Amino acid sequence: MTVVFETRGLSPARLGQIEAAYHRRFLNPADTEAQGWLLSAAGGDRARAARLRADMGEGSSQPRQFFLGSDYIDVRSPALSVAFHAFRGLPFSLEQAGVLLDKANIARLPDDRLLWNALLFAVDAAEADALAMAGARPSTAMLAEAARVQEWFTSLGATAVTLAPELYIRHAGNISRAVSPISGGWMLAGGLAASAGLASFGYHFDIRGGILGLDERAASMGIGDTQFPMPLFNVGMGHAQLIDVPNVGVVSPASGFEGYAASAGRIVEHNVGVGVGLGIAAVLAVESGRDLGGIRTAEVRQVLDVSRITPRLYGAADSTNLARLERFEIALLDRGQDGTALA
Repeated sequence: MTVVFETRGLSPARLGQIEAAYHRRFLNPADTEAQGWLLSAAGGDRARAARLRADMGEGSSQPRQFFLGSDYIDVRSPALSVAFHAFRGLPFSLEQAGVLLDKANIARLPDDRLLWNALLFAVDAAEADALAMAGARPSTAMLAEAARVQEWFTSLGATAVTLAPELYIRHAGNISRAVSPISGGWMLAGGLAASAGLASFGYHFDIRGGILGLDERAASMGIGDTQFPMPLFNVGMGHAQLIDVPNVGVVSPASGFEGYAASAGRIVEHNVGVGVGLGIAAVLAVESGRDLGGIRTAEVRQVLDVSRITPRLYGAADSTNLARLERFEIALLDRGQDGTALA
């Protein structure tokens, strides 16, 4: 989960200058001081340092500069992250350090205010549940580390660094017994048919924080590669409807996701599309005297078609990787000898 923070006084132009300065130093083998910082952020592992350096450059010399949009900045290089971790004396590894200043997604706000989604903290399932139930407030340890982030950004020229009061909790559990739960395999297969979907969406299976033991578990099943391409899929709304509570819809990262689906389905844009469908379904339910859970995606799609507001659908099946992901998810959901789920 993430402690989001806002910086003031660091314009995109100034941030670009800072990133470029770090690139010049980290990509210069003769700069022994900067190479020492890089090695420190790599936890003393020279092979990892080389990978971090390679991730900063496109080809042999062209730095991987951030992408500047009208209202956002997409940081593509770990240069800023490496500099912070060297400052902290912590390896650039969420597993090893418990904290990671990741490549940032930054929202641009007026008056040179930048809102950073970057500061990740490692938590287990019990901690995630406890934090979610306690109002999503950062823990004392998180606030202590965030104070070092404030210190570092101030040293770069920020006039203020303000923490968001709530954590960004990517995922803390799913509803059970959804009307139509969806898996990562379902997404990679393209989701619903174009004639039946409500909208389309695409996002990476993003488990950037890692899942402890996942690769080892997969290897024991003969699955050597757990990296899968980004799915493009047509969405419905059945995964947000409950069988046991038929007049309630859950539109959130806690909808009915299975396997890898939670990592892509949690994104706000996806849930906005699902929410639009449930909004139409709610009207249909009231008008027909039925529960929300009794309205099907096909009925909502008919409203979109008749109203001529159906969006363009572009879901596409990835037949090359689909079987591998389906096998992986099924294997992880198999139960062990003690009866507990493996996933």
